[in-house]
Amino acid sequence: MKIQVLMSTYNGERYLREQIDSILDQDFALLKPYIKEPISLFLMVRDDGSKDATKAILSEYADSRKGVSWYTGPNMGPGKSFWNLVRNSSDADYYLFADQDDVWLPEKIARGILALLKEKNREIPLLYCSAVTVTDAKLNPLGYSIAPSKIFTDAAHSLIYSLAPGCTFLFNKYAMEEYKKYDQNVDFACLHDWLAHKIAALTGKVIFDKDSYILYRQHGDNVVGAVPGSGSIRSFFDKVGHFLFHNDCVRSNTAKSLLEVYGSDAGSENRRLLRLLAEYRKDHDVKMELMSETVFKTGSKNDFLFKTLVFMEKV
Repeated sequence: MKIQVLMSTYNGERYLREQIDSILDQDFALLKPYIKEPISLFLMVRDDGSKDATKAILSEYADSRKGVSWYTGPNMGPGKSFWNLVRNSSDADYYLFADQDDVWLPEKIARGILALLKEKNREIPLLYCSAVTVTDAKLNPLGYSIAPSKIFTDAAHSLIYSLAPGCTFLFNKYAMEEYKKYDQNVDFACLHDWLAHKIAALTGKVIFDKDSYILYRQHGDNVVGAVPGSGSIRSFFDKVGHFLFHNDCVRSNTAKSLLEVYGSDAGSENRRLLRLLAEYRKDHDVKMELMSETVFKTGSKNDFLFKTLVFMEKV
């Protein structure tokens, strides 16, 4: 069985060694009753134009540790850099995304694979994700984790809400086949993990694990970091402010591109939902239909926010 970990780096010299070691030292004992063949782990890294010692560290590991390879390119930002890794990945049974500054607990990969092995139908796109343990720069737990209060793994909610950070993602080869259909250079509208989550939910199945097997390091320079009290009033108004002052319509633009690529494979109901999001800004009737649609509800104040933002054409 072959496992490939995909990591994008950018000026990551401070924590990179610790993260790579935690990946290469994964423990697969949990899988022995289920998998009789040898397990091979490969780490492929794309450096996104680092200016510090990151490239030297990667060269050191590629020379000294089996299964480590890397390449570099111009700075594209994390979303496109990770999707470049997707398109350059080699054949494997399972794949994972890895950030450059976290630490993986020894059973992280095994727990994800075990969850997928328990699925009755394993010949469809499957994506596993989980909660994370938030820590400070020295890996001291900050007393909270990132996990949704209500877990929705369906396609409809995936089009609106993020379920988990991409650093928790483990997905099978069928999901990877679907990911490779998406051209990152055409209307790339959201980060790689948001995109991967939506594609898997539309074409296969998403599994969420409430337990955490990763130390999610917060050090002040994170590209995307943890938000304490994600259900708090302050967090809610922060979210409102982001939508009001960043009119990027990420969800609508992403739905448009997903409809173009996966519309024929997503099923009639998912196509309908994609069209609602993709077209509501140019058709008043579609906007009214989207505002009254119940499948996006979470049973919280987010429902009111969602309707308001649709009305303002900011989703």
